[in-house]
Amino acid sequence: MARSTTPRVIKNKPVVPEDTCQYIDMVQELIDKIADQENALWRSEQATLAKALLEYIRESNQKLRVSGKFWYERCKNKGDV
Repeated sequence: MARSTTPRVIKNKPVVPEDTCQYIDMVQELIDKIADQENALWRSEQATLAKALLEYIRESNQKLRVSGKFWYERCKNKGDV
């Protein structure tokens, strides 16, 4: 019987987050805009947005660390690392 070339679905594999570089760029742009703005309410709203984006980046980075550790351990246990 021929061996399947389709990879097996690995149960309980962690999610790999999307690229967060665009969000880092957005936060940098927000910071520049906040620094140039005199309207206190607008600055406060933009600062809140920047904090939310940074929290999203933090969560995504944590997922990436978990995923990296999962795959490292999986390969190490199979002798591939």
